[in-house]
Amino acid sequence: MSRRTGAGLPFVAAALAAVCLAVRAAHAATNYVWSGGSHSAPYDTWTTAATNIQDAVDYACTNYPAYDTVLVTNGTYNITNQVSATNGITVRSVNGADVTTVQRTGTAEMRIFQLTHAGAVLDGFTIRNGYAVSGAGVYMTAGTIANCVVRDNLVKDWAAMNGVGIHMAGGTVTNCVIRNNSSGAFFNGVGGGVYITGGLLIRSSVVSNEYFTNQSGMGIWASGSGVVISHCVISHNKETRDGSAGGVYLAGGAKLRNCLVRANSVAGGSYGGVYMTGAGTLVESCTIVENSSPATGGGLYMAGGAVSNSIVYFNAAGSGPNYVVAGGSGLAYSCATPLPAGTGNTDLDPQFANRPGGNLHVLVGPARNTGLVLPWMSASVDADAHARLDFSGKVDMGAYQTQGGALACSLSVDEPRFGIVPFSATFSSQVDGTNTAIRSSGPPLSAT
Repeated sequence: MSRRTGAGLPFVAAALAAVCLAVRAAHAATNYVWSGGSHSAPYDTWTTAATNIQDAVDYACTNYPAYDTVLVTNGTYNITNQVSATNGITVRSVNGADVTTVQRTGTAEMRIFQLTHAGAVLDGFTIRNGYAVSGAGVYMTAGTIANCVVRDNLVKDWAAMNGVGIHMAGGTVTNCVIRNNSSGAFFNGVGGGVYITGGLLIRSSVVSNEYFTNQSGMGIWASGSGVVISHCVISHNKETRDGSAGGVYLAGGAKLRNCLVRANSVAGGSYGGVYMTGAGTLVESCTIVENSSPATGGGLYMAGGAVSNSIVYFNAAGSGPNYVVAGGSGLAYSCATPLPAGTGNTDLDPQFANRPGGNLHVLVGPARNTGLVLPWMSASVDADAHARLDFSGKVDMGAYQTQGGALACSLSVDEPRFGIVPFSATFSSQVDGTNTAIRSSGPPLSAT
C-alpha cells in the first residue's frame, strides 16, 4: 500500500481555507441598534450600539459580508433620511413590530425603507408616516419584507402615485399588515395599499387603505405574469369619490389565489371588489363577498382572464348584478348569482358557516367539495393554512377548505313548488364529515 505525502498538502491547505471561509461567512458579525448605546462603530455590542438605524445599516452594507445583520431593540426610531438596504443584509427587530417602530419625523418628503438587493431582508417593524410619490412606506425592487406593519403613510402629490404603503417591482412580502395608507386629497394614482408589478405578496392583510379620487386598486394594484397574490385578506379598502376597483385591480397575467376579498367599496366609481383584465390573469379559489359599488361590478368585473373555484356572492351594485363578465373566459366551478355560464357553476347560497361573524368556511352544501382540483393544490394550503384538499382529495369553492368533522347532511330539491298539480322533482343529498358510514332502514321514500 502506498500513500501520498508532500504532494497532497496544497490540496489539504486549499480545502481547509475553503472551510474557514465558509465558517466565517456562516458566523458573520452583527450590528446593534439601541437608543441607549454609545454609538461607537462598528456597533457590534449592545453597549456600543448605534442610536439610529441608518448608520448601522450603512456600516453593514459597506462591510458586507463580514457584517450581515442589523439587530434593532424595542423603541420608536425617528428618521430624517430614507433607510436603504443595498445588499444582502438582514435588518431585524428583537421583539417584533408591536414594540419597534420606524417613522419619519419632520415635514420633508421621504419614504421609510428602500430594498434593492435580492438578499435584503426587513423583518419585524412598524413602518409609518412616510411621505413620497410612490412607496411612501417601502419601495422595493427585490428582497423580502416579513412580519411588518406598514401603516399611516401618505403620498406626496398628484403625480404618478404608484403604491402608498408598498411599491413592489420584485421580491416577496410575507406575513405583513398593510393598513390605513392614504392619498389624502390627491388623485391620479394606483395601489392604495400595495402596487406590485413583480414578486410575491403572501399571507398578508391589506386593509382600510384609501384613495381620494381617480384611482384604481384601493387595496392592491397588480400587473405582470410573474405576480402572485396568495393567502391574503383584502378588506375595507375604499375610494371616497370616483375611482374603481376598491379591493384589487388585476391585470397582465397576475394571479389572485386563496384570498378573501371582503367589504371593499367605491363611493362614486365602479368595481367594488375585483377588476380583472388581460390574457392569463387568474382568480383561483377566492371568496369575494360584501363588496359594493354604486355603478357596476359590485363583487367582480371581468374584462379578461379566468375565474375558477371561487365564491362571488352577497356583493352589491347600483346597476347590474353581483358580477359582470365583459371579456375573458368567464367563471368555472364557482358559486355566484345569477348563475354563470360555464362548467361546474352554481347559483345556490354557498352556505357560509357564519358570515356575520366572519366565518366564511362553507357548510355541507353547493360549494362543499365541488371545486375543480388543480395541480398546485396537492402541496398547498388554504387561507387558514389548512390542507387545500380535504381527506377525500376534494376541494371546496372559495378561499377556505372546511376540515372534516362531525357528520353533516343536506337535502335540496330542484323544483321548489307548491300545489296539487303533479310534477317531477329531483332530490339531491350530500353527506360530509370524517364518519360517513351510514346505515338506514325502512321502505324507500317516494312522492308524487
